[in-house]
Amino acid sequence: MRDIKFFGHSGCVSYDNHPLLDTACSIYRLYSPIRSVDSVFLKHKNMKGSYTSIIHIHKNNFYHWLIESIPRFYGISKINEIKINLIIPRKTPQWQYEILKIFLDKRFNLVYIKDNEVWELEKFYFSSFFHIDCSGYIPQKMLNFVKNKVFNYYNIDNTIKNKRIFISRNKKGSRKLLNEDEVMSLLEKYNFEKVHPEELPYKEQVELFSSASIIVAVSGAALSNLIFAENLKIVLFYNPKLIATHFILMSKALGFTHKYIIGENINKNLDLRVNILELEKIIKELLSG
Repeated sequence: MRDIKFFGHSGCVSYDNHPLLDTACSIYRLYSPIRSVDSVFLKHKNMKGSYTSIIHIHKNNFYHWLIESIPRFYGISKINEIKINLIIPRKTPQWQYEILKIFLDKRFNLVYIKDNEVWELEKFYFSSFFHIDCSGYIPQKMLNFVKNKVFNYYNIDNTIKNKRIFISRNKKGSRKLLNEDEVMSLLEKYNFEKVHPEELPYKEQVELFSSASIIVAVSGAALSNLIFAENLKIVLFYNPKLIATHFILMSKALGFTHKYIIGENINKNLDLRVNILELEKIIKELLSG
């Protein structure tokens, strides 16, 4: 693509002042609110050379970064350029660098764009999102690309598949499991361990998920790391007011055994409780299968 505008606040692209839908991943993201409309308040820069980017409208969210942005390196890896500028946000957080550096090689030169900047680029390569908005259903060749890069970078031994894990959200601000103590009392009888993935270095998160045989969790962004698991059995808790299909579809794409419990909504923070008898019935079923 040539003669295009790249918007720092969203990663969206326009050509001849018309926004390009695929660069936002969906119509909803492009227009609600409008993400790529030009404005006199934005600072324009003319940039020479070849550019690409994986910036996302939801650029600081773990799920969108790992599942929707990072797989775009599959397309970028096909670019036939000796040197290429990779546009990233000026305020890229450290946890994103930790994942980003896995996919960089000597071809890439990192360039930093501010939210209020619009770059008019000489040449731009756009790598598709490869899947439908928020589906989590990643094509197998992109999934293998990401897994192989990460496993090789960290030298992960993914032959161990025996851990039973409960992923806690009780240090988060919302969607907490209010009867977590009761849940853990049950799960400990079946040799589950409780973890808070956000407290672990990223290598340990990958190792944790790649070694899991059963995972029990409240639906949340940490489950993006499911892409590193194999032959998994998973039980997810959903608040009835927020049943997102991301991890249902991801489990289907990965061939996992997926069970779920619709909990009881408790408050405006979407905190919930789940039925212990229903959970034990599912755990017994999974362990006997």
